[in-house]
Amino acid sequence: MKKNPETKDKSPKLVERLKGRVKSKAWIARGTPKEKEERIGSNTEEFKRADTQLQIEIEKRKWAEEELKKAREELERRVKERTAELVKTQEQLSKAVRILSVHKRQLRSMASHHTISEERERRKLAVYLHDNICQSLGVAKMKLDALRESGSPSDLIGSVDEVTQIIKSTIQDVRSVMVDLSPPVLHELGFEAALEWLAEQFHEQNGIPCGYENDQHPKPLDDDVRILLFQSVRELLINIIKHAQASKARITVLRKDDNIHVVVEDNGVGFKPSQYGSPMVVASGFGFFSIRERLSSIGGNMVIKSWKGKGSRVTLAAPLKRS
Repeated sequence: MKKNPETKDKSPKLVERLKGRVKSKAWIARGTPKEKEERIGSNTEEFKRADTQLQIEIEKRKWAEEELKKAREELERRVKERTAELVKTQEQLSKAVRILSVHKRQLRSMASHHTISEERERRKLAVYLHDNICQSLGVAKMKLDALRESGSPSDLIGSVDEVTQIIKSTIQDVRSVMVDLSPPVLHELGFEAALEWLAEQFHEQNGIPCGYENDQHPKPLDDDVRILLFQSVRELLINIIKHAQASKARITVLRKDDNIHVVVEDNGVGFKPSQYGSPMVVASGFGFFSIRERLSSIGGNMVIKSWKGKGSRVTLAAPLKRS
């Protein structure tokens, strides 16, 4: 706060001057009447000026005290505001730490779940190859061995037909595994055609109608985005089969500005938001949390809406390929 140049305390000097005038009473009394009157008048003026100056000094002191009070109140107000800001910042930091802790636990859980799921899928593939492909090839080999030892023309035609059928069935099984691992339609016909095929397969294999809609706007995608979205949609459909108890589903593909939106919805039992990470809504491979994290890594996001007893809608968004 700037000091008023007029606030310098002059009161002591004024008091001393007044004392000097009071002491001069005796001297005034010894003069002539005219001199007494002049001296009294002079001192009266001095008293008036001194009183006025004293009042000014008092007002200046009051003003200074008021300014000091205002400055003190302003300082206290700023201290309170700053303290409140610090408390709020501390609360925000504490909240961020808690969220980060939860996020780390979820990541650890996701990594563990992914490892277990990966091993489960490998085991599933190994069992399938053993129980179907290997056994079919083994039977075909035995038939050929028997045919070689028989040499009978009557047995030849029937055995060849049987072996041919086994080989055809085995080829079909191998193709089925290949499609599950990496659908050729995704790479040959494109993402949108692959989703339409996925909807048809969902209906054929599970008996649940799955509609497909496309706004027909061009949606160029990078390879990693196309693969991730396809895998995510497939996992969401698996989730519908396992948990939704739905009688129908739908896949909708839209372009919104520079993003692609894929909406997967059903009319099943739905779930509460608090159950997003529960086993009830975690699919065999990804789970909602994993899908969200993977989309986030490519600049996308996922929005989940669900209504208890009325179904769910999951919207996947990802950036389009830059030209």
